[in-house]
Amino acid sequence: MAFITASSVTDIYFLLCKAIGYDSSIKAIMNLLDVFEIISVTKSDCVNALKSPIKDYEDSLVAVCANKENLNFIITRDVEFLKLPNAITPKEFLREIA
Repeated sequence: MAFITASSVTDIYFLLCKAIGYDSSIKAIMNLLDVFEIISVTKSDCVNALKSPIKDYEDSLVAVCANKENLNFIITRDVEFLKLPNAITPKEFLREIA
């Protein structure tokens, strides 16, 4: 099972709308939501992310939520985020599940 935060969905939607327009973005987001479960983000998660040693707040929040859900991996291409022990690239993830 794969997870994503709701704020990531809104970020993806915004980028898609700029790139492919509203109608195509809606279809793409619906497909995304068929694949991913949404992780809730609570006030406590936001506070814990602020206290994290990770300086990028968005990354910190993703890490806090992934930890809360006991997820095995955080899949990212963010070079700084890849310094976390459970962060892997998409290519590494595909090798892992093969």
